[in-house]
Amino acid sequence: MKKLIIFLLLTLSTYAQKQEWFWQNPYPQGNDLHDVSFIDSLHGWAVGPNTGTIIKTSDGGNTWSVISRDTAESVQSIYFLDENRGFMGGIHGKIFTTTNGGIDWSVYQTGTDNTFGSLYFIDSLNGWIEGGFQTSDGGESWFTGQSLGSISFVDSLNGWAFGNGGIVHTTDGGETWTKQFESNYTLKSLFFADKDNGWTVGWNGDILAPIAKILHSSDGGNNWIEQNSGTTEPWFYSVYFTDKNHGCVTSGASIIYTENGGNTWIKLEGTCCSDNIIFTDKRNGWGVGASGHILHSTNGGQNWTEQSRGTRRDLYSVFFNDSLMGWAAGAGGTILHTTDGGNYWFIQDSGTNDVDYRAFYFIKDQPIGWCVGGGCLIGKT
Repeated sequence: MKKLIIFLLLTLSTYAQKQEWFWQNPYPQGNDLHDVSFIDSLHGWAVGPNTGTIIKTSDGGNTWSVISRDTAESVQSIYFLDENRGFMGGIHGKIFTTTNGGIDWSVYQTGTDNTFGSLYFIDSLNGWIEGGFQTSDGGESWFTGQSLGSISFVDSLNGWAFGNGGIVHTTDGGETWTKQFESNYTLKSLFFADKDNGWTVGWNGDILAPIAKILHSSDGGNNWIEQNSGTTEPWFYSVYFTDKNHGCVTSGASIIYTENGGNTWIKLEGTCCSDNIIFTDKRNGWGVGASGHILHSTNGGQNWTEQSRGTRRDLYSVFFNDSLMGWAAGAGGTILHTTDGGNYWFIQDSGTNDVDYRAFYFIKDQPIGWCVGGGCLIGKT
């Protein structure tokens, strides 16, 4: 699908002028995004596993640029300490490091074949990467440590994580970890808002009949009580709270929100395809997910707007009758139109959603055109 989108939506006019190809739809790219990292309300990065997809924003997500890397290897996670220093977890035992905001990356080879997941730092020196390694010198070197995932600290000493088949707790900044809770559920994410209140999400552990689960602790992780999400989602992927009352959980299909510590949850409309969320303060949050979707909240997760745009459906045909005016069409009656050479595409109503359009033709300098689809259907405008 991705190859079709890339090939069909790059305009011939731009190619002729610049002699290069670049992505135009969906904006800013259409590969899946698995992780996101923001250091403040403006500067952020998101990453996906497809050939090391990395995108960056310096204006709070209003615009994004795709960062090119020398390697096309898959990466799973991303974490930035400041505007320059960042890390990514890869496969085959590789940890990637940048000191210039993601423009260039160096590879730290751990000598293992591990696939590394989530990253977390409690300060500029001490950090962990899911897959059994940690650093005490700001990522200059990594050594074997306890295998931890989804780490959450509320201060420099007190933190929680997944480990040893359950949830573990540290009170000495990660020097030692003690197992607190064991569950048969498949848990994917945890977050503590303070020393007492924490949440963890996932599903019941049944691959054939998954049921999404939210657990809450009000005593620092010693005991956990299941909360009713009010949904029929099969699984939850990510949880984040801005304080002990206000928080969000993602399912991959939607975001649910609470303003009373999870006693009740509200399913938010228009929040499709968010797998992972992060907040930089009580107001500003971002979510990323399948097919390059990017969501942004400016009110603590109560509402979300999409910062990416365009169709994610397969596209089969493109037609331009000058350097600015063009159309693209594809699966499910999808028709896109541009009037600025492809910098922005908007969706046009084809009147059908069960026909795959395969070809276009427009009369030059006139508003008359035809499209041809499956079953010998011909549409005219």
